[in-house]
Amino acid sequence: MNTAIEDKLIKTNPCTIKEAGQEKNVERPIATLEQVFELAKVIDQRYRLAILLATFGGLRLGEIFGLEITSIDLGSGTLKVDQQIQELSNGFYVIFEPKTKASLRTIALSDFMIQELKNHISAFSITTGSKYLLSCDN
Repeated sequence: MNTAIEDKLIKTNPCTIKEAGQEKNVERPIATLEQVFELAKVIDQRYRLAILLATFGGLRLGEIFGLEITSIDLGSGTLKVDQQIQELSNGFYVIFEPKTKASLRTIALSDFMIQELKNHISAFSITTGSKYLLSCDN
């Protein structure tokens, strides 16, 4: 129809609906630091690190569960994001590269997050024998 207007075959597009095609989503609420720490306190403690990595590292859920212990360098205080795990509708898990090439990144960790990682590794990762920092099945 727009082509017909451009070609001067019609004056206006009768299919035009005012404001159609424009999404007007309500802004998503963002948790306060107080809410984040409260959630990290009450959630099953093996998932505390997931909450903190999402908040302070900006990681997506699949990236968090895709982190291997070898992706962490506690000495330099960095964490490498180079894969993600997604659950398929059949219940199987598949490893992919992150969502975009820009998602391949190395994150500098604060002293607080380094300590949280050390706590998590000693409490959970070593005992499960999983190569993943947060195993979906441990």
